[in-house]
Amino acid sequence: MTNNIKLAKSNLNKFWPSKISKISPYEIQNLDKLNLRRLKKNFLSRSKKNRHYGGKYKNKFRRTFCYFRIPSGQVQEIVPKRYLVWQKKESSLLDHLYPERTKRWRSIPKRKSSKEFTLKNFSFIDNPTKTLEALAEIVKSESYLLSASVHFDDELIKDIGPYVLWGMMKQHLAPFMTGGKMAPPVQKVFDAVGLAQYMDISLAADNDNVDVWSFRLRERRKQGTSFNQNSVINAPTFSKVSDDLVETIDDWLGALKKPLELSGEGKYRVNNIVTEILNNAERHSSQDRDGNWVVAGFMARRSGHIADVEIDTYACHIAFVSTGMTIAESISRAETNETLKRLNTYIQKHKNSFSEETLSTVFALQDGISRFTQSKSKGGVGFMDVIELVNDLGSTNHKCFSPSISIISGNTCILLKDNYNSMHQNKDGIRSQFFNPSNSLDFPPDYNYVFSTKQKIPGTVISLRFYLDSDYLSKTASDEND
Repeated sequence: MTNNIKLAKSNLNKFWPSKISKISPYEIQNLDKLNLRRLKKNFLSRSKKNRHYGGKYKNKFRRTFCYFRIPSGQVQEIVPKRYLVWQKKESSLLDHLYPERTKRWRSIPKRKSSKEFTLKNFSFIDNPTKTLEALAEIVKSESYLLSASVHFDDELIKDIGPYVLWGMMKQHLAPFMTGGKMAPPVQKVFDAVGLAQYMDISLAADNDNVDVWSFRLRERRKQGTSFNQNSVINAPTFSKVSDDLVETIDDWLGALKKPLELSGEGKYRVNNIVTEILNNAERHSSQDRDGNWVVAGFMARRSGHIADVEIDTYACHIAFVSTGMTIAESISRAETNETLKRLNTYIQKHKNSFSEETLSTVFALQDGISRFTQSKSKGGVGFMDVIELVNDLGSTNHKCFSPSISIISGNTCILLKDNYNSMHQNKDGIRSQFFNPSNSLDFPPDYNYVFSTKQKIPGTVISLRFYLDSDYLSKTASDEND
């Protein structure tokens, strides 16, 4: 801003023109606080003596000031262009995270304050409750703040899931975010994965993306925008995304100190699982079977310590986010009576301990459970396949690097980690995980790993985290070949 224009009290009358239209925005903007008050006082005094300065001229005077000062009366910079196109966008995702978004929405002139947010331990795997609360608070602030900045306190990305979800949120948020602090390693991943471009964020650091191998963000066309009755024909094919992820994981394995590669069976499994997840996102997350999804991931080489020995670790992160129906809503529309009967039996056993939605979500993870009949589905093996694959790729003797999975759908959060990071298989080959020591549907799940959340996600977020242990994987591959 240029130097303030200072007016002596005796010159105010001379400064004040006979027509309000002759007051330039530049003159108003550059008045200091004292002279701004004097000008207002002078105007009010004249308006009492001469009606020429009242009426429509008074309203025009007020409108002029509205654009060049904040409500407290302090001088403000020229209004940013982003405010001129600022309006509330319709978004089921934002409305579910903050149900009073429409009710609490304020117009720009009524917004006064700014705020800073600090996100720490931003992870659905390690800190799901606080992470969801932070995202909901950001949505809430959109309804009444003039501006806000977000600072990332984590030195590393611990889970790509919440960042992808926030990226989807930002597509519909009003442009009230004004930047924030972000550690260079986080910026490096944002740049490599494509989150910076997706979220329209300018990064301060020059990122060479060394030690980061990315699976760049891919998003299906927005839900409901298919231009043909057959969404499978027109949608950016999930089979192409599956092929790309197979190639990416193969590249990750090839980047290890002891380079490895996926076997033919491994490539088939990865391709089959990703296809199933994205196919389910389209078919199950929307009643018209035309749901939306976003997928992104990366591998980062990081320094770690085991028994005071410094080692290189290869942390892999993948996230699948779909919007529309939740897992529970989808399974409640199952086409087979047998599935609905088994689901209802499980709910009745534990409805005093958990919500119907949470129990339905746990039940839907098991082998053989699907919304559709067998002629339209592979039999509901998707989630167990994901769990098995992540545990195979992330196999290690170091417990601190064991695989972890987070599933958030609706008001339900399920954590597959620690003692419940894998699944059990019976003599018939049916795999299951009921999150209790007996792995029995007769007992309720562990509250620490299956619980309800205050915030609701209209869809599903799946976060995967595993570490590639080249020594362990090489030994395993050698043993299988012998």
